[in-house]
Amino acid sequence: MAACIWVPGCSREYYRKSADEEVYSLLRQKEEQGGEMLALGSFRVEQEPLTLEAVGEAGSTEDFFTAPPPVPPAPSEEAAEEAGPSIPEPPVPLQEASKADVEVPAGEGEPLPETPAEGAAQDELAPEPLDEAAEAGGDADVEVPAGEGESFPEAPPAEGEAQDEPPAQAGADAAAGAPGGEGDSPDEPLAPPEEEGSVSPAVAGGSPSGPAQASAASAIPGVQFKDARILRLEDALRLAFANNRDYQSNREAVYSSALSLTLARWDFAPRFFGVIGGSYDRNASGELSGGVNSNFGFNLALADGARLSINILNNLFQYFTGNRREVARTIIQGAVTQPLLRGFGRDIVQEPLIQAERNLVYQIRSFRRFRQTFAVRVTSEYYRLLQERDRVANEYNNWKSLVQNRDRAEWNAMAGRLAQLEVDQARQQELQAQDRYVAAVQRYEAVLDDFKITLGIAIGEAFAPDPRELLTLVETGVDPIDIPLPTAIETAFAMRVDLASSRDRVEDSARRIEVQADALRMQLDINADAGLASGEGGEQKPLRFNADNVEYGVGFTLDLPLDRKRERNSYVAAVIAHEREKRDNSLFEDSIRLTVRDAYRTLQREFISYPIQKRSVELAEVRVASTSELRDAGRATTRDVLESQSSLIDAQNALTGSLINYTVARLELLRDMGVLDCGDDGQLKEITYGAMIP
Repeated sequence: MAACIWVPGCSREYYRKSADEEVYSLLRQKEEQGGEMLALGSFRVEQEPLTLEAVGEAGSTEDFFTAPPPVPPAPSEEAAEEAGPSIPEPPVPLQEASKADVEVPAGEGEPLPETPAEGAAQDELAPEPLDEAAEAGGDADVEVPAGEGESFPEAPPAEGEAQDEPPAQAGADAAAGAPGGEGDSPDEPLAPPEEEGSVSPAVAGGSPSGPAQASAASAIPGVQFKDARILRLEDALRLAFANNRDYQSNREAVYSSALSLTLARWDFAPRFFGVIGGSYDRNASGELSGGVNSNFGFNLALADGARLSINILNNLFQYFTGNRREVARTIIQGAVTQPLLRGFGRDIVQEPLIQAERNLVYQIRSFRRFRQTFAVRVTSEYYRLLQERDRVANEYNNWKSLVQNRDRAEWNAMAGRLAQLEVDQARQQELQAQDRYVAAVQRYEAVLDDFKITLGIAIGEAFAPDPRELLTLVETGVDPIDIPLPTAIETAFAMRVDLASSRDRVEDSARRIEVQADALRMQLDINADAGLASGEGGEQKPLRFNADNVEYGVGFTLDLPLDRKRERNSYVAAVIAHEREKRDNSLFEDSIRLTVRDAYRTLQREFISYPIQKRSVELAEVRVASTSELRDAGRATTRDVLESQSSLIDAQNALTGSLINYTVARLELLRDMGVLDCGDDGQLKEITYGAMIP
């Protein structure tokens, strides 16, 4: 620093480095004083960006918009032979041609039959109705093309046989592979068919230890892939904590608060100064003169309100022409002022310093709270992204199932087993499923782009969430809450750093009342000054002092409280502000109670909802299988099948949503209790405090 005196000034790098050293020293002091509650880890204000290539794994992800339309399976040879010339090949998908344009061969060497018009008599078709065929064929099974490797069940029992069993129960028993007798019911969980893709998380990717590929190839065959980084949750947190703009702003707020404290401390430290001036003059008589003067010293504000000033002045003046002479003199001056009434006392004088110290503590607490909430936010957005990706797979499987259902309905209609109205219902439902798939893809891409903003990476960057994270949640399942609600609220009151700051601000407002009340008092200051100059006349030499030249004086200043309106208004405002702070703190305590109670109830609801959603998926799968068989047996309509398929897709989406909701609700409860913390890279951890959630 001394070298800076002889040069134009220190470099910018020097000042920035000195500021960093002082700020980081202050933060370490606060951590030593406050312990874990004020710990910031390896805090640095400089943001070191993290690139996408530095995290995650190289892999590939689907371009869901390139998914081809599902193609229904070809009919079996047995079904084609039995159907005869009345059953053509499967129609072209609706995306390629309308039904009116469909002309397919009915058999080898036979002319192409026309599709019966809507409303035409079904008895004109070659195949007999299912009931008549059953009577004519005896025990022979009637098979029609229901899909690849599938066949329709036997016809309904003939007259005289047992028909009391409800169709729905019979279909459920058939789907479950259990007898439909008394006391039998599909209570055990049913494994869904692979082509349905009902276990949503499994559709999203391989096993938890599998390769890093965001692949849903088993659910969406033929989709194109593109290169992308596959990010685990911990990778996403690292990116967000390194690149997010809001996070950097909060980090800079801590640094700025520490800078303000360095200035408040500087007010009570010796403040040195040094000023050098020079001149060169010519007067009216032509005399030339020049001089140099300097003023060095320091000012010091003491803790009880006293102010001390020391000055060393040097005057060097010389006439170069005419009456040549020179003046060289050094003066040492000192002055002290001590207030006795207004402005006296450490509590009053050091209030700005005390408040600056506490403001830094508040900012550190606020930053720690922000890190907790931000980590939960990133985690929630990551899981929501996985949920949207799982929805895409579900919607495609739903579309695929409805394509097969429409194809089956068209075959049945051509065989005279279904009315054209039911075929149109199946076609309409297929188109709606296709639209739902496109909307799901669009929603997934939008959520993905929004998440890139949170991570602080460019929108054009390609990445995908790792499906293994969702599989991990499925394997982990849900756990009950083993902490009572009153204990959770008590824990929040003990651990929430923002609540501690709210209570401390009430104390701050009470101190400000005392400061403003002091300003209403009469002011009485005592001052003293002394000076010593070097010799006079021919004895004038710099730094050559003579004790006979000492000068000193004392005095006082009395300011009567005749005009204190400004101070009065400030005092009343401070009293009102104190009452407001108390109300705000009371409201904040109530809001914490409410927040914890809501988070607690939300977690309870999701814990109860998850097994319900699992059972709902199982029943929806059974319902789809049973209604399809009953429809083929003539005991259910196409509308019943479509409604069961709609219930299945809704149940699958609700199951994944319930699992994500539970995971997020658990994190939010821990956050609201104040027992969730995270490191510099955003990795979440729980603070041990009594009985916590497992």
